[in-house]
Amino acid sequence: MASFIFLLSTAFSRILSTYFGTHSTSLHIIQQKGEILYQHGQYEQVYRLVTGMQDLQRQHWDKNQTREQYHRLQQLCFRYRLQCLVQLGKYQQALQLCKLIVKCYPNCNWYLVSYDYMEPPLDKAWQLFRQCYMFLFNDNELHWHQVVRQVTPVQVTSYFYLDLVLVLPCEVVHSIFALLPLDSLVRCSRVSHTWRKLLLSTPLLWQHLYFDGSLSANTVDLYLSRLQGAPLTSLHINCDLDAETLLSSLCNSNCTQLQVLDLTRLHCVNRNGWLLFQKVIYSTGKAFKKLKLGSSSFKLDDIMDLVSKACPQLELLDLRDCFTSQTILPLDGLASLEHICESLPITINNYVEHLPILGLRQLELSDIHGLTIIHLASILLRSPCLVDLTLRNCLVNIIPIVNVLRHCCPDLANFVYHRNQLGRNPIIEHNPIHSSVSPTLPLTMMIQPTTSSNDRIHSGLLQSWKKLSLIQTRALTNDLLHYVLFGSYHTIQSLDLTGSLGLTDECLFNMIPSSLEECKLAGCMNITTLGLCSFLQNTPHLRILDVSGLSGVTDMVLLSIALHCRRLVKLNLTLCRSITDTGLQLFIDTLDSPLQELGLARTNLTTPSLTYAMCHIQRDDI
Repeated sequence: MASFIFLLSTAFSRILSTYFGTHSTSLHIIQQKGEILYQHGQYEQVYRLVTGMQDLQRQHWDKNQTREQYHRLQQLCFRYRLQCLVQLGKYQQALQLCKLIVKCYPNCNWYLVSYDYMEPPLDKAWQLFRQCYMFLFNDNELHWHQVVRQVTPVQVTSYFYLDLVLVLPCEVVHSIFALLPLDSLVRCSRVSHTWRKLLLSTPLLWQHLYFDGSLSANTVDLYLSRLQGAPLTSLHINCDLDAETLLSSLCNSNCTQLQVLDLTRLHCVNRNGWLLFQKVIYSTGKAFKKLKLGSSSFKLDDIMDLVSKACPQLELLDLRDCFTSQTILPLDGLASLEHICESLPITINNYVEHLPILGLRQLELSDIHGLTIIHLASILLRSPCLVDLTLRNCLVNIIPIVNVLRHCCPDLANFVYHRNQLGRNPIIEHNPIHSSVSPTLPLTMMIQPTTSSNDRIHSGLLQSWKKLSLIQTRALTNDLLHYVLFGSYHTIQSLDLTGSLGLTDECLFNMIPSSLEECKLAGCMNITTLGLCSFLQNTPHLRILDVSGLSGVTDMVLLSIALHCRRLVKLNLTLCRSITDTGLQLFIDTLDSPLQELGLARTNLTTPSLTYAMCHIQRDDI
């Protein structure tokens, strides 16, 4: 053991001093602290320290080294972590870490290390299996010995070579295999001829297909043929594949019980692909619940029309990277939607009136090219059951969307909005068909209510949000945020306002989100120390907090977090340069329980403070 520590620490010191230039002194101090802790048996703190060191290297120090140098230090840190896990008797976690390492660094050395940690867990696994078997058969010791004696045709005495597929009941074996993902089933089919014959003769095991990485059309056909006429229940393809070949294969398969179809990277070059896709959707039955689709050749309007006719029972729809149609839409009165509290123009109501109702509960639209408020309104106004709404890289301004939500989706609880930073404000001026649209309005003018009724001015959305994300929303101001959160202060659990530069302390002074568990204020540069302290006093259930990049995060804010946020587990202080070493140590000492994650990259903290913090952050339940 002493020789291992000496060799490991020597190698660690050489790498640090050789590769890190200006950072070598800081890393050397951390490494020395780790050696002292290891020699004194403080394996938990060593594990935390080395894991934190890896995180810091990924976040900051990797810019000053080559790729080879970076990976050498990462592997050395992995060795420290593995040794600590073994010393703590956490063999299962050591095996999981080995699996991760082998995936990152597939060389023979790490396979040998994994083999060294395998025998003790196998002993425990066999003991656990025996306990479960005895429990199922009422402590029948005689029956257990009969099972052990029923070995494979190759007569061996070690239970490590016992083929349990031939021993356990068929129902149990099928239940176990049914729980495995596709890649595990493929590996199991290579274990032996017996296993392969069993798996290929059981079509129900191949009903859930998931493909990731490079893939050919022949591979999909091969696995679909293993169904032998049995219905396909779910298909996920996360790789580039020709649409016509894939959709033709699906048309020839049994999709009557298809529940999930995930084709987020579908490439279609002609109209025939769309016709085949229609055929597949029409062939699905009432069990079809989730559709994820990404294809620049398909039109948003056509997809919504197809979904409303072919599968009204669809609950989740995720569309990415598609275009809208060139249909001329009614645009009269849309300019008024750029003001808070405006009613919907009669043209939108008339346009949506004759469209079929959608049963969607979850809707996600990402990178939809040409999207306007008319397209969104035509979907939202006929989705009364919608609970989750996600708009990523959205070209439509937030204010028209808020005005539409005033009139629909009463059960909407989760709303994620990410503004496309390339879009202009207001977005309705983009459509060249409408010549009477007013020029771009200033943000301060756009958020002014156009009604004189005090009731309407002081009211807001009535949705009871649980999760609300308004990311990089330029039009978001204090008044607009209060309007959106009007009916949700007692229900909101997750609030993400990242990059909203229009927010100030005023939005936090009157906010009392008693149920808030996650809050992200990263990049809200106009929020100061006073606003943060006032806000933190009203968030006793907060578990995740991100205040990265805020100059208002000082030692006072850290102390307020420690005193009022007793359940906090994750805190991001990246680029918070106003905190000091004394404030950080006081914060850590005041916490009731150690944090699981603490981001301190690009701060002005000294190396001893970083070392102290890393030793007190809980890593992987250690």
